[in-house]
Amino acid sequence: MDLRNKKNKLSIRVVLNSCKASEEGIYSLGIRVLYRRRKKEYSLGWRLHRSNFLPDKERVVFSPEGPLKRKDLGCINRLIKEEKGNLLKAGLFLERAEPGFSLERLMQKHHKNRCSQYVEVFMLQCIEELRGEGKSGTAEAYVSGLNSLRRFCALGKLRFKEVDYAFVTDYMHYLRTRRISENTVGMYLSCFRAVYNKARKQGVEVREGNPFADLNFRVQETLKRALTKEEIARIARVDLRRHPRMEEARDLFMFSFYCRGMSFVDVIHLRRDCIVNGTLFYERNKTGQRLQVGMLPCMYEIIEKYRSRSPYLFPCIDVASSRTVYTQYRYS
Repeated sequence: MDLRNKKNKLSIRVVLNSCKASEEGIYSLGIRVLYRRRKKEYSLGWRLHRSNFLPDKERVVFSPEGPLKRKDLGCINRLIKEEKGNLLKAGLFLERAEPGFSLERLMQKHHKNRCSQYVEVFMLQCIEELRGEGKSGTAEAYVSGLNSLRRFCALGKLRFKEVDYAFVTDYMHYLRTRRISENTVGMYLSCFRAVYNKARKQGVEVREGNPFADLNFRVQETLKRALTKEEIARIARVDLRRHPRMEEARDLFMFSFYCRGMSFVDVIHLRRDCIVNGTLFYERNKTGQRLQVGMLPCMYEIIEKYRSRSPYLFPCIDVASSRTVYTQYRYS
């Protein structure tokens, strides 16, 4: 389908909305889109006198009769160019991806693209997509990065095309002045870089060059804090019957230890059918890797201690709860 053939021609014009003309002769500047014999008009948010507008060139100019100031002209003309270009870009994309699309679909795609120019909106879209894909951990990392950027600047007004090397280095300096660890600084910057690269690949307008090109985020090795065999034995023996919540935390820790350091998320997701003929089979939540561990008497004792009707070995996840499994895991 050709967007420019007579049958399905896409027409994008800048117009003055005469229906909203005031008594003083002030009109609303808008865009009129014609496609498949359907019409859609929307305002660009500016009001001007007829003398401020050149219909043949679709540009605004200064006029002593109009309310526009000279400093507004460049901003409005850039807005007109961006809107027309983005509408055409959305139409060309849909032409390839969804042949036979409607005018309503075109406007929906254009609105999403226009909102995606803003860093905050795009990050929120990424977070929803990750949650929909079941990647809740990555989504929460993006939420942390989003909140960090919100503290740094007026994120709601920030567009990707405004992100340059100076902005990124200022953000890095801001993070370091907050006295957080270098690994946390790297995590926030890596998250921002991932979102920026994804936006660029999806056709969002960005500046020339990569603002992250000369930045290196090196992970610093953390201080080893291993417990001794004697300390582990003391933890296992201590009587915590007067402190049931601490006792449960100790038992989950010891079970993880007996399972060769099984991660907490994997421990609380273990089901009763994971144990077959004295062997515990499970799949790592983070990587999907399948592992197995031989069961020890002390492991059976901990499991028996928390036996219930739940399909899970431990009481951290309630199948009858209105909260999602991931939310219950985070609370645990």
